[in-house]
Amino acid sequence: MAKNTGERQFDKKLIAVYDKYGLNKFLDVSASLLNIKDTANGPKKGRVNGELCEVVLRVMTEHYLRERKIKGQVFHSLVLANKEYQRSDFRTELDFTLLTPFVCITAECKSFSGELTATDKCLLTRDPGRLKGLSADVARQTNIHTTTLLPYLQEYVRGGAQVSRPPLYPFCFLYSNGALNDARDKSARSALPILNIMTLFKYYDMIFKKCTREVYNVQKAAKVFQRMADSEILHIQHANYLGY
Repeated sequence: MAKNTGERQFDKKLIAVYDKYGLNKFLDVSASLLNIKDTANGPKKGRVNGELCEVVLRVMTEHYLRERKIKGQVFHSLVLANKEYQRSDFRTELDFTLLTPFVCITAECKSFSGELTATDKCLLTRDPGRLKGLSADVARQTNIHTTTLLPYLQEYVRGGAQVSRPPLYPFCFLYSNGALNDARDKSARSALPILNIMTLFKYYDMIFKKCTREVYNVQKAAKVFQRMADSEILHIQHANYLGY
Protein backbone atom coordinates (compact mmCIF):
# COMPACT_ATOMS: atom_id res chain seq x y z
CA MET A 1 0.00 0.00 0.00
CA ALA A 2 1.05 3.59 -0.57
CA LYS A 3 2.43 5.25 2.52
CA ASN A 4 0.07 7.39 4.59
CA THR A 5 1.10 10.67 6.24
CA GLY A 6 2.08 9.00 9.51
CA GLU A 7 4.30 6.47 7.75
CA ARG A 8 5.99 9.16 5.68
CA GLN A 9 6.75 11.12 8.85
CA PHE A 10 8.03 7.95 10.53
CA ASP A 11 10.38 7.33 7.59
CA LYS A 12 11.50 10.95 7.52
CA LYS A 13 12.50 10.90 11.19
CA LEU A 14 14.46 7.66 10.82
CA ILE A 15 16.21 8.89 7.68
CA ALA A 16 17.13 12.07 9.57
CA VAL A 17 18.93 9.86 12.12
CA TYR A 18 20.94 8.31 9.29
CA ASP A 19 21.71 11.71 7.73
CA LYS A 20 22.98 13.10 11.04
CA TYR A 21 24.64 10.12 12.72
CA GLY A 22 25.35 7.55 10.00
CA LEU A 23 24.36 3.98 9.28
CA ASN A 24 25.36 2.30 12.56
CA LYS A 25 23.32 4.69 14.70
CA PHE A 26 20.40 4.41 12.30
CA LEU A 27 20.45 0.61 12.63
CA ASP A 28 20.70 0.85 16.43
CA VAL A 29 17.63 3.09 16.59
CA SER A 30 15.73 0.89 14.15
CA ALA A 31 16.55 -2.23 16.17
CA SER A 32 15.22 -0.60 19.33
CA LEU A 33 11.93 0.11 17.56
CA LEU A 34 11.46 -3.59 16.85
CA ASN A 35 10.67 -3.95 20.56
CA ILE A 36 7.70 -1.57 20.45
CA LYS A 37 4.61 -2.94 22.22
CA ASP A 38 1.01 -2.94 21.05
CA THR A 39 -0.97 -0.03 22.52
CA ALA A 40 -4.37 0.16 24.17
CA ASN A 41 -5.72 1.84 21.03
CA GLY A 42 -5.03 -1.20 18.87
CA PRO A 43 -2.22 -3.38 17.49
CA LYS A 44 0.66 -1.24 16.27
CA LYS A 45 3.63 -3.61 16.31
CA GLY A 46 2.95 -5.34 12.99
CA ARG A 47 2.43 -2.09 11.11
CA VAL A 48 5.48 -0.42 12.66
CA ASN A 49 7.70 -3.44 12.05
CA GLY A 50 6.59 -3.67 8.43
CA GLU A 51 7.40 -0.01 7.89
CA LEU A 52 10.75 -0.45 9.68
CA CYS A 53 11.65 -3.32 7.40
CA GLU A 54 11.04 -1.26 4.27
CA VAL A 55 12.85 1.89 5.43
CA VAL A 56 15.85 -0.12 6.69
CA LEU A 57 16.19 -1.82 3.31
CA ARG A 58 15.87 1.49 1.50
CA VAL A 59 18.43 3.32 3.65
CA MET A 60 20.94 0.48 3.57
CA THR A 61 20.61 0.17 -0.20
CA GLU A 62 21.05 3.88 -0.83
CA HIS A 63 24.04 3.87 1.54
CA TYR A 64 25.55 0.98 -0.42
CA LEU A 65 25.07 2.75 -3.74
CA ARG A 66 26.76 5.89 -2.44
CA GLU A 67 29.67 3.99 -0.90
CA ARG A 68 30.25 1.92 -4.05
CA LYS A 69 29.58 4.89 -6.36
CA ILE A 70 26.92 2.96 -8.28
CA LYS A 71 24.21 4.92 -10.06
CA GLY A 72 20.74 3.64 -9.32
CA GLN A 73 17.30 4.49 -7.97
CA VAL A 74 15.09 2.84 -5.36
CA PHE A 75 11.31 2.66 -5.76
CA HIS A 76 8.88 1.94 -2.93
CA SER A 77 5.41 0.45 -3.48
CA LEU A 78 5.68 0.21 -7.25
CA VAL A 79 2.21 -0.82 -8.50
CA LEU A 80 2.14 -2.59 -11.86
CA ALA A 81 -0.61 -3.67 -14.21
CA ASN A 82 -0.40 -6.68 -16.51
CA LYS A 83 1.33 -5.10 -19.48
CA GLU A 84 0.27 -7.89 -21.84
CA TYR A 85 -3.42 -7.60 -20.91
CA GLN A 86 -4.02 -3.89 -20.37
CA ARG A 87 -7.79 -4.30 -19.97
CA SER A 88 -7.33 -6.62 -16.98
CA ASP A 89 -8.02 -5.20 -13.50
CA PHE A 90 -4.98 -7.10 -12.15
CA ARG A 91 -2.57 -4.99 -10.09
CA THR A 92 0.44 -6.08 -8.05
CA GLU A 93 2.62 -4.07 -5.65
CA LEU A 94 6.38 -4.46 -5.25
CA ASP A 95 7.69 -3.49 -1.80
CA PHE A 96 11.15 -2.59 -3.07
CA THR A 97 12.71 -2.19 -6.50
CA LEU A 98 16.26 -1.10 -7.28
CA LEU A 99 17.11 -0.19 -10.85
CA THR A 100 20.71 0.37 -11.96
CA PRO A 101 22.29 0.43 -15.43
CA PHE A 102 23.50 -3.14 -14.86
CA VAL A 103 20.66 -4.95 -13.12
CA CYS A 104 17.23 -4.65 -11.54
CA ILE A 105 16.72 -6.08 -8.05
CA THR A 106 13.36 -6.48 -6.33
CA ALA A 107 12.53 -7.59 -2.81
CA GLU A 108 9.60 -8.67 -0.69
CA CYS A 109 9.91 -7.23 2.84
CA LYS A 110 8.86 -9.31 5.85
CA SER A 111 9.03 -8.51 9.55
CA PHE A 112 7.21 -11.29 11.39
CA SER A 113 7.81 -11.60 15.13
CA GLY A 114 8.71 -14.95 16.64
CA GLU A 115 10.63 -17.94 15.32
CA LEU A 116 10.41 -18.54 11.56
CA THR A 117 10.92 -21.55 9.33
CA ALA A 118 11.43 -21.38 5.55
CA THR A 119 10.35 -24.41 3.53
CA ASP A 120 9.53 -25.36 -0.08
CA LYS A 121 10.58 -22.59 -2.52
CA CYS A 122 10.12 -19.89 0.14
CA LEU A 123 7.20 -20.48 2.47
CA LEU A 124 7.77 -18.58 5.71
CA THR A 125 5.93 -20.00 8.74
CA ARG A 126 5.85 -18.62 12.26
CA ASP A 127 6.12 -20.89 15.29
CA PRO A 128 2.73 -22.69 15.30
CA GLY A 129 2.85 -23.28 19.03
CA ARG A 130 3.07 -19.59 19.88
CA LEU A 131 1.67 -17.67 16.93
CA LYS A 132 -0.91 -19.97 15.30
CA GLY A 133 1.36 -20.91 12.44
CA LEU A 134 0.75 -17.81 10.31
CA SER A 135 2.59 -18.21 7.01
CA ALA A 136 3.50 -16.26 3.88
CA ASP A 137 4.23 -17.77 0.48
CA VAL A 138 7.02 -15.40 -0.51
CA ALA A 139 7.96 -17.47 -3.55
CA ARG A 140 4.46 -17.16 -4.98
CA GLN A 141 4.40 -13.39 -4.34
CA THR A 142 7.82 -12.99 -5.89
CA ASN A 143 6.91 -15.01 -8.98
CA ILE A 144 3.92 -12.72 -9.60
CA HIS A 145 6.12 -9.64 -9.14
CA THR A 146 8.95 -10.72 -11.43
CA THR A 147 6.63 -12.06 -14.14
CA THR A 148 4.77 -8.74 -14.18
CA LEU A 149 7.92 -6.60 -13.99
CA LEU A 150 9.89 -8.24 -16.81
CA PRO A 151 7.81 -6.81 -19.72
CA TYR A 152 8.31 -3.31 -18.26
CA LEU A 153 12.05 -3.83 -17.99
CA GLN A 154 12.21 -5.07 -21.57
CA GLU A 155 11.14 -1.60 -22.76
CA TYR A 156 14.18 0.01 -21.13
CA VAL A 157 16.89 -2.35 -22.35
CA ARG A 158 19.43 -0.30 -24.27
CA GLY A 159 19.63 -0.81 -28.01
CA GLY A 160 22.42 -3.22 -28.86
CA ALA A 161 22.52 -4.74 -25.36
CA GLN A 162 21.52 -8.09 -26.86
CA VAL A 163 20.22 -9.80 -23.73
CA SER A 164 17.88 -12.78 -23.96
CA ARG A 165 16.28 -11.84 -20.63
CA PRO A 166 16.56 -8.52 -18.80
CA PRO A 167 18.74 -9.07 -15.69
CA LEU A 168 16.39 -9.25 -12.70
CA TYR A 169 17.19 -10.70 -9.26
CA PRO A 170 14.66 -11.14 -6.43
CA PHE A 171 15.17 -11.68 -2.71
CA CYS A 172 13.25 -11.64 0.55
CA PHE A 173 14.41 -9.10 3.14
CA LEU A 174 13.71 -10.22 6.70
CA TYR A 175 13.90 -7.72 9.53
CA SER A 176 12.81 -9.11 12.89
CA ASN A 177 14.03 -10.27 16.29
CA GLY A 178 13.14 -13.94 15.80
CA ALA A 179 15.53 -16.59 14.54
CA LEU A 180 15.15 -18.12 11.07
CA ASN A 181 15.47 -21.83 10.29
CA ASP A 182 16.01 -22.01 6.53
CA ALA A 183 15.11 -25.63 5.78
CA ARG A 184 15.05 -25.21 1.98
CA ASP A 185 17.39 -26.99 -0.39
CA LYS A 186 20.34 -25.25 -2.04
CA SER A 187 18.56 -24.49 -5.32
CA ALA A 188 15.63 -22.80 -3.53
CA ARG A 189 17.99 -20.72 -1.39
CA SER A 190 19.87 -19.61 -4.50
CA ALA A 191 16.71 -18.78 -6.49
CA LEU A 192 15.21 -16.66 -3.71
CA PRO A 193 17.69 -15.72 -0.96
CA ILE A 194 16.40 -14.60 2.43
CA LEU A 195 18.60 -11.67 3.45
CA ASN A 196 18.98 -9.55 6.58
CA ILE A 197 21.08 -6.57 7.59
CA MET A 198 24.13 -8.81 8.03
CA THR A 199 23.99 -10.38 4.56
CA LEU A 200 22.53 -7.62 2.35
CA PHE A 201 25.78 -5.92 1.30
CA LYS A 202 27.50 -9.22 0.60
CA TYR A 203 24.64 -10.16 -1.70
CA TYR A 204 24.84 -6.82 -3.51
CA ASP A 205 28.60 -7.29 -3.95
CA MET A 206 27.95 -10.67 -5.57
CA ILE A 207 25.28 -9.31 -7.91
CA PHE A 208 27.30 -6.29 -9.05
CA LYS A 209 30.39 -8.42 -9.56
CA LYS A 210 28.33 -10.66 -11.84
CA CYS A 211 26.43 -7.90 -13.68
CA THR A 212 28.94 -5.48 -15.21
CA ARG A 213 27.44 -4.61 -18.59
CA GLU A 214 25.20 -1.56 -18.93
CA VAL A 215 21.83 -2.91 -19.95
CA TYR A 216 19.14 -0.49 -18.77
CA ASN A 217 18.37 3.10 -19.67
CA VAL A 218 17.83 4.08 -16.04
CA GLN A 219 17.07 7.75 -16.68
CA LYS A 220 14.21 6.89 -19.03
CA ALA A 221 12.83 4.05 -16.90
CA ALA A 222 13.08 5.96 -13.62
CA LYS A 223 10.67 8.66 -14.77
CA VAL A 224 8.01 6.07 -15.58
CA PHE A 225 8.61 3.94 -12.51
CA GLN A 226 8.49 6.93 -10.16
CA ARG A 227 5.18 8.08 -11.65
CA MET A 228 3.74 4.61 -11.06
CA ALA A 229 5.11 4.45 -7.52
CA ASP A 230 3.54 7.85 -6.75
CA SER A 231 0.22 7.20 -8.50
CA GLU A 232 -2.73 7.33 -6.11
CA ILE A 233 -4.96 5.88 -8.83
CA LEU A 234 -2.78 2.78 -9.21
CA HIS A 235 -2.71 2.25 -5.45
CA ILE A 236 -6.50 2.57 -5.25
CA GLN A 237 -6.85 0.10 -8.13
CA HIS A 238 -4.51 -2.29 -6.33
CA ALA A 239 -6.57 -2.03 -3.13
CA ASN A 240 -9.76 -2.64 -5.12
CA TYR A 241 -8.20 -5.66 -6.82
CA LEU A 242 -7.33 -7.15 -3.42
CA GLY A 243 -10.76 -6.27 -2.05
CA TYR A 244 -9.58 -3.86 0.67
